[in-house]
Amino acid sequence: MSEIIKIGSANIGGEGISTINARDLHEALGVNKDFSDWIKVQITRARLLDGRDYTAIGIPPKGGAVGNRGFRVEYHLTLDAGKHVAMMSGTDKGFEVRDYFIECERKAKAVTSSPALPTTFAESLRMLANEVEMKDLAIKQRDEAVRTKAYISDAKTATAMATASVAVRKQKQLENELGRGRDFKCAKSISWVRDYFIVSKGMWGPIGKRLVLLSIELGYAIHRIEDSAYGQVNTYHVEVIDMFRKRLDADWNMLGKYRRLDSAA
Repeated sequence: MSEIIKIGSANIGGEGISTINARDLHEALGVNKDFSDWIKVQITRARLLDGRDYTAIGIPPKGGAVGNRGFRVEYHLTLDAGKHVAMMSGTDKGFEVRDYFIECERKAKAVTSSPALPTTFAESLRMLANEVEMKDLAIKQRDEAVRTKAYISDAKTATAMATASVAVRKQKQLENELGRGRDFKCAKSISWVRDYFIVSKGMWGPIGKRLVLLSIELGYAIHRIEDSAYGQVNTYHVEVIDMFRKRLDADWNMLGKYRRLDSAA
C-alpha cells in the first residue's frame, strides 16, 4: 500500500494518538479552497471537538512580532476524524483516502495484537528509547499548545492596549482643540492670572500678545477655539503659560501697568 498521507502522532486528550495533518488531507483530497477557511468548515460540518477529534498547535511568526499576522495553526486530526472528513467530500478521492485510513488502522491493530518482543539487549534499549521519545513528544506538544494560547492572549492584550492608547490620544487631541485639555488653555482659564494682575478689560489683550510671542519663541502652535462670549479665542500650550509666569516673577516691569502691587517679589 503506497503512502497517501503521512501518519504521525499527537497528544489528544492526554494520550498519544495516531493522527494526520489536516493540511496533508486538504492536499490529498485536491481541495481548491484556502486551507484556513476549509478546515473551519470541516470542523463545523463534522462536529469535531478539540481535545477529542483533533488538536490545534500554533506556530508563532518568525521574529515573534506582536499580533496574529503570520501566525499559523496546524490541525492534527485523529484517523476517525480524517475518515469522516474524507467521506463528506463525496468524491472518489475521498473514498480512496477513507480506505487508506482503514488499512492503516488494520495494520496498526495487527501490530498491537502481536507485539514483537525484543530478543536482544540492543532491541530492548531501542524499545525503551522509543517510549521515552513518544513521552517527550507528547510533553513538547502540550507545552507548545500552552505557549501558543499565552502568545495569542498576549497579542490580543497588546492589540487592545494599542487600540485604547489611540482612543486616549484622540480624546486628548479633541479636548485640546476645545480648550478643555491639559496641554492647551486660553488666557482667561489660567488660574493664577488674577494673582498677578488687576482684572480689567484692557489687560487681556497685552497678556495675549505676550503669550503669542512666547509660543513663537518656544515653537508651540496656537489653537483657535470657539467661545460663546468672544467668538474665537486663542489657546496656548501649558509650557508657554508656565514660561510666562516665570518671566513675570523675574521682571516686575513686565506689563507693569496692569500688575497688582502685592504680586511683587
